[in-house]
Amino acid sequence: MTYKKTVSLFLAVILLIMCFPVNAGAASSVKGDANGDGVLSVSDAAYIARCLSKRKTIDLTADYNGDGKVTVSDAAEIARVLASAQVVTNAQIILNLVNQERAKVGASPLTLNTSLCNAADIRAVEIVDSFSHTRPDGTSFSTAIDSLNISYRGSGENIAAGQTSAEEVMAQWVDSPGHYQNIINPNYTQLGVGYYLDNNSAYKYHWVQLFMYN
Repeated sequence: MTYKKTVSLFLAVILLIMCFPVNAGAASSVKGDANGDGVLSVSDAAYIARCLSKRKTIDLTADYNGDGKVTVSDAAEIARVLASAQVVTNAQIILNLVNQERAKVGASPLTLNTSLCNAADIRAVEIVDSFSHTRPDGTSFSTAIDSLNISYRGSGENIAAGQTSAEEVMAQWVDSPGHYQNIINPNYTQLGVGYYLDNNSAYKYHWVQLFMYN
């Protein structure tokens, strides 16, 4: 497929996130080095996400956040650390563009929620191999929010892949009726933005917006 993919959906579901078993033996001395090549790189984040989606055992060296288990949160944290400046820039650009669209219809501006951005980062890693609002473990996208103990009453998600800039992905979301409805929904009060670059994947650039209200 050469065209770019975008999908939107509104759901309000509360489920539990699934964790996967890990191998306690360390294959590398580099924290987060999931693929054992001796360096920490975005390839490790992609490796973790793919192993989890296939329920493969992962060495505990991949436990980047130090919580004693390997989950997609480790992949998201690795990706965020390696590209932190760009991630912050993209989030701010998208927030500004979202609020411009909301102002046009009289909707109150959204605020950027750091925890929700963390959940969106998790989802950005996951959609590399599972471009869907259903997570690789079969649960709803909203369980990524639940896994970080974020309190909310309702949530929605926009996902996209292949767009090379925050401006480009926002333009496509605005032009898509379903995505646009999430963007201007007057019920939402907070926004999380996720971005993940995987040069080895078909679309390379992966984007997520998470919306919620309390």
